[in-house]
Amino acid sequence: SATDFGFRIVAIEGHPCTEDLVLGVLAVDSLTYQWYKEGVAIVGATSANYAVPPGVAGEGIYQLRIEGEGQCLLTDPYEVRITSHFIELDVRICEGEPFTFDNNQLNQSGTYIANLLTAEGCDSTVTLNLEVAPVSYTEIAEIICTGSSFQLGNHTYNQSGTYMETLVSGAGCDSNVTLYLEVLPPTAFVRLPEQEVVNLGEEALLDPGVWPDEINSYTWTNQAGTDVGMGLVLTFTPLESEWFYFEAVDLNNCPLTDSVFLRVDKNYSLYIPNVFSPNGDGVNDHFTLFGGPAVESVEQLLIFDRWGSLIFEVENLPVNESDQGWDGKIKGKPGSLGVYTFHARVRFIDGFVKQLIDDLLLK
Repeated sequence: SATDFGFRIVAIEGHPCTEDLVLGVLAVDSLTYQWYKEGVAIVGATSANYAVPPGVAGEGIYQLRIEGEGQCLLTDPYEVRITSHFIELDVRICEGEPFTFDNNQLNQSGTYIANLLTAEGCDSTVTLNLEVAPVSYTEIAEIICTGSSFQLGNHTYNQSGTYMETLVSGAGCDSNVTLYLEVLPPTAFVRLPEQEVVNLGEEALLDPGVWPDEINSYTWTNQAGTDVGMGLVLTFTPLESEWFYFEAVDLNNCPLTDSVFLRVDKNYSLYIPNVFSPNGDGVNDHFTLFGGPAVESVEQLLIFDRWGSLIFEVENLPVNESDQGWDGKIKGKPGSLGVYTFHARVRFIDGFVKQLIDDLLLK
């Protein structure tokens, strides 16, 4: 074919959509040329170049016959077509921002059509679907509790009032928002101390300082999150130090919270007389142990004589009972005056066990 010899029809100038389209091949003086359109020879088109008629008249399939030195070659077909372009655009703009289309400033929603030319000069039909998003106006009425806040745009409000903000909507347009904010005052105030201190065995009282008719509901929890549920004012005997948390809802359904650390001091104190006189006068007639409310019981009391012999033993001896304990007798007879040794094992209400060894004087 002619292509094999380097003859290929190309557009030397212009474009099918312009009036100056020229087709051609490499020109060689020793060759002759004849142009064809749709297989029909074009009269007078006998050079290496051919100026295609403008417009629809020029559309068709062209070939070039090349002859010389006993050879006759025919180029591959070259099609000339005027291409029309159809484009559809969807555009959304904000109210007050005109859109330029076909040298017109558009500011109303609608469908617009324009016949334009491409860069190559071809017809291009553009359909514009224009949506104009209006500026939105929104009113918000919000009620919050004292201590809370409301976020609007980049601002935070915590006082009653009317506030206006211009925000950006999802379409990227202005959105004017008016906020009517009401901040409810509390109907009660919680007044817990930072810390309460009691001795082990003593009763603790935790009072939040509110009245039942000032609140709708309340809960007490400890630091483990357990609802202790013992009334508005807690009265109990604690065994360990821990935090207690008070949460309530006032008459405006606003939260009230506070906390207190309850410290339990543990000194495990006991009073043990070192002298007793079992003479029947009703004073110090028994050797026993005395303690405060932290003492649960004397699990065991042992009395030894000076030679280490066990002469008295009792278990689960109640404390603070002056008529309980050792009455000074050994095998039913009054013991000798002098020094004895006692061993005591005392259990406290928190489970702690204290071992005691000391001397006592029988006189």
